[in-house]
Amino acid sequence: MPWSPRAARAAERRAALTLLYRYLPDDERVRRVEGVRAMLDRGEIPAASLAVAARGKAVHGAVLAVPAAGACGLLSPPQVEPADDAVADRLVEHALAWLHRQGIDLVEALADPRDAGHFASLLRHGFLQPCRLWYLQHFLQPLPMRDPGEPPFVLRPSAEVGDRLGAALLASYERTLDFPELAGRRSLADILAGHRAGVAFDPRHWWLVEHAGRDAGVVLVGAMPEAGEWDLSYLGLVPAARGRGLGRAVVGEVLRRARQAGVRRVVLGVDERNAPALRLYRAVGFLDDEARVVFLKLGTASE
Repeated sequence: MPWSPRAARAAERRAALTLLYRYLPDDERVRRVEGVRAMLDRGEIPAASLAVAARGKAVHGAVLAVPAAGACGLLSPPQVEPADDAVADRLVEHALAWLHRQGIDLVEALADPRDAGHFASLLRHGFLQPCRLWYLQHFLQPLPMRDPGEPPFVLRPSAEVGDRLGAALLASYERTLDFPELAGRRSLADILAGHRAGVAFDPRHWWLVEHAGRDAGVVLVGAMPEAGEWDLSYLGLVPAARGRGLGRAVVGEVLRRARQAGVRRVVLGVDERNAPALRLYRAVGFLDDEARVVFLKLGTASE
């Protein structure tokens, strides 16, 4: 069939990616297209990740599905021109089947709200739309003041604590408000692999939170010195340590350490349903940056 999806040929990559990111402003679209195309050309993204529906030399549809660490896949929603639901569905089916063959059983799609017209194909294939993910940023001017009544704590580097960090990480997921749909669906090994593959992994910036002689939580930070940024990838407290001001105190300490390291900005993402976390981050000076609509598919076999 002329519309049967297949891996994009090297000569089709720019056209396919331009279609895939057509909703972005011109400058941003060019940067995204060239960045992803370069990663495909260098083999950093598997060639089969980018699939097209093409008739002759014309690309009429595209989808991108990238295997990620931790048995997870990242999918960019399909784009089809002219619009055709059947073609969009075939592209999604193709992408999910390919990820399934790579051993991927969890797929995440972060969709730009500007691209709202192309979400339906994900929902037709069993994706959940749990929330929006808010990205926040802090420029470290000013830093939050220390509260004399805040609970004392210690941040222990991961190299000093061994398996305790992983145990505290799992415990921090209990009754979590951040993507509760994922609770119990990934092993500790997959969770850690996903974080290690994240933004500028550096074990020196992974800390165990100790409070009152107990393991109270985990802080995972990615450092991006070339951009002058830290990414606060994860901060989680065990249930017994919540609601005591410990989270605010730990965030303040991370921001102070970022300033000492010469960092310009600290960024993070948070599930919009996690109202306590959003209140905390905004209270210490984080500003809203942008939002993404999050879709999850728990199992990649097409239905």
